[in-house]
Amino acid sequence: MKVRRHKPEPMTVIAIAVLFTSMLLTGCGSSSTVASSTKPSEAPTPATTRATTPPTTLSRADLVAKMNAICDTGNAQLDKLKKEEASATTNEAAAAFYSSAAAVYGPAITDFEALQPPPEASSSFERYLQSVKRDRGLLTRLATVTRAGETAPAEELKSDLSATSKERVTAAIDVGAERCGR
Repeated sequence: MKVRRHKPEPMTVIAIAVLFTSMLLTGCGSSSTVASSTKPSEAPTPATTRATTPPTTLSRADLVAKMNAICDTGNAQLDKLKKEEASATTNEAAAAFYSSAAAVYGPAITDFEALQPPPEASSSFERYLQSVKRDRGLLTRLATVTRAGETAPAEELKSDLSATSKERVTAAIDVGAERCGR
């Protein structure tokens, strides 16, 4: 028995892409400004490399500033994706958008993991980081099922993504990094 898969109408794919573009704009990306703290003239010595030096605990103000910088970079990348992918009329185009959006999260996660929050922000920061990781995973799976034309699993993943995005926004606001929760 051959199973037929329902292919959504092109306008449905466009509407879904636009909706999730909006949701993704509340997400984050990477920032190359956070990763390096040495000047070109200050070559690190073996005693000061990242591998041997634990991260310094940040003040809450420094944590917020670094998080917002990471998110500003990611939001700019997602804005660009939104413009490029607004014309998605096929499952393949929508899947490419979801894959590209998920890729924005990778460097951001690395940058966030390098931060050492102060004790009073540790719980909120960890909730934020875990929700960013969940968003990335959901976007990756959404790309796969969208590419395959699997409507029901895609709808379930979109619902999960919406819930996780709300958690991420709440955690960002709890930390004080409003630009990570827009």
